[in-house]
Amino acid sequence: MKRQTELLAEVERLIFIVAIVALITLVATYFVVSSIQNIPPGILEFLKSILTNLIPVPFLFILSFVIYRRIQSIRHKNDTEKLSELLVEDVVKKLREPTTKIGHLLKIEEILSKFDIETMSQLLKEAHYAGIVAVHQSLYDKDFEKLIGRSKKVTILNTWIPNLDFLADALVDALSKKNTVQILMLYPNSGIATLRSEALHRFGTSKFQENQVRSGVEHCLDVLSDIAERVDEENRKYLQIKLYNAMPSISVYNVDEHFFVSLFFHGQLAIKAPQIEVQSETSILGKSVSREVAMLWSIGQEFSDVRNWRTEISIMADKF
Repeated sequence: MKRQTELLAEVERLIFIVAIVALITLVATYFVVSSIQNIPPGILEFLKSILTNLIPVPFLFILSFVIYRRIQSIRHKNDTEKLSELLVEDVVKKLREPTTKIGHLLKIEEILSKFDIETMSQLLKEAHYAGIVAVHQSLYDKDFEKLIGRSKKVTILNTWIPNLDFLADALVDALSKKNTVQILMLYPNSGIATLRSEALHRFGTSKFQENQVRSGVEHCLDVLSDIAERVDEENRKYLQIKLYNAMPSISVYNVDEHFFVSLFFHGQLAIKAPQIEVQSETSILGKSVSREVAMLWSIGQEFSDVRNWRTEISIMADKF
């Protein structure tokens, strides 16, 4: 993560330098063109007009960059000052308590241990990046499978789950350990499912069917039925599956406090789109994602036994 931050800073500096060079080059070109005598007036005015419109672009970028860096510097300073003030207040409070000198030292050591550099760094990162730790090209199934193996709770929100076949064994293992697995998919017979299918079929490749979402959800329910069958009856209750009938805002693959968040682009599966990796439910983005998942979960209809999904889904039609 430190290396990624350093690389990002280097890229920002490089772009800033390029913008300065571009500004100097454009200004110099403007004066050079103006000084040339044998250029026809019409062409000269045209060139000067183009340069006049281009010069503000790098200038505004440089100005915006300087303001942005200044704001970030102020935010970083404020965050550090807040942590320092909290630390000082706690130390002073403990020093005022009637204890021995050795007791004072022990109290101070106890307080300082809570404010180690790593913790302070993590708090500042959460405030600065809103919980985002990385952005990936797509969802890497094997990495998510490994996270499932170390988790206590798994939550997947999508229209349907194209990679469910690959994750099935990992989910069975999680359920066998009495870990909660929550699955939230789009009601396949809804108008929204039809619109999403059209967005994939019309703007994507020929592999997407006209009723892609419906067939995808139904296939996932078959896979989930098989997963339920493979799990002991006493552990089957940890598999919770709901369908929602609402506009899907984001795709979420969540294990404990680790989120992979994506959007529903036209012609592209959410798992094949860029994934925003978010750490911690208490971060700014973590809170928003958790709130969205909780809202859709609250309005969803749950299967009592996914092995009978064909019967239950027909009953759900009257509830949506």
